[in-house]
Amino acid sequence: VRQQLETTMNDYRIRRLESAVYNPRRKLLVELYNTYVRQTAPPNAIVDLLPNVIDLAHFVAFDAIIKLPEGTDVNAETFKPAFEQIPTVVQEWRAGVDAQLAALVVIPGDSSTSGVAEDDLSDGKLKPAERLKLASAVFQDRLDDLMVSIDLLDQWGFNHCHSDSIASRVIPGRPWSLMDERGPLVKCFTGAAHVVRACGMDPRTATVEDMDKRDIRLGCNYCPHKTTKMNWRTAVSLLVHSQ
Repeated sequence: VRQQLETTMNDYRIRRLESAVYNPRRKLLVELYNTYVRQTAPPNAIVDLLPNVIDLAHFVAFDAIIKLPEGTDVNAETFKPAFEQIPTVVQEWRAGVDAQLAALVVIPGDSSTSGVAEDDLSDGKLKPAERLKLASAVFQDRLDDLMVSIDLLDQWGFNHCHSDSIASRVIPGRPWSLMDERGPLVKCFTGAAHVVRACGMDPRTATVEDMDKRDIRLGCNYCPHKTTKMNWRTAVSLLVHSQ
């Protein structure tokens, strides 16, 4: 009975802290971050997209401030040192996200060439950020919509989750993730690699910029008007919906 009582009281203590102490600090963080993201990015900014505030709240520097002992005066000045770390911690966050996405990119084998197997690009020749610049780095979600990596960073669904936690009353969602309760949210659309190969380029090395410069026109053997010609981007989009 005593152990059960201690567990109940500890749970009550945690819930009270979350509601009465931590949530007001989270609310302040949201207000401060809204102001921060509206500021003009410095000329030497390394990342092109800032994370959701839910990610920010889980960064060590911010989480430590949110969970300072009860009675500590937490205000805008308290968060200032953590905000000064944003360029560094966001760069680390982005590197982690890029690594997750890059790990999904696979290049299917060339069916017209025997002996060429699927390549997951794990040989280390391309860094994650470089791998995501490949024209083959196209991702397909559950609705068959196609996206590239920057789209995935800006999609609310990757921070969305159903939660009844006390923290979610102020900052709903979860840190950015490729997974939800049903499994992976996206997969690599290997059809993009076939389109790149059809344009005479190597899908293991050809970037989006390379493909745009080559500017090949492709025809569709399954379309009613087979004389229709399209660029490689249109061909990739058409291919996903013809599967």
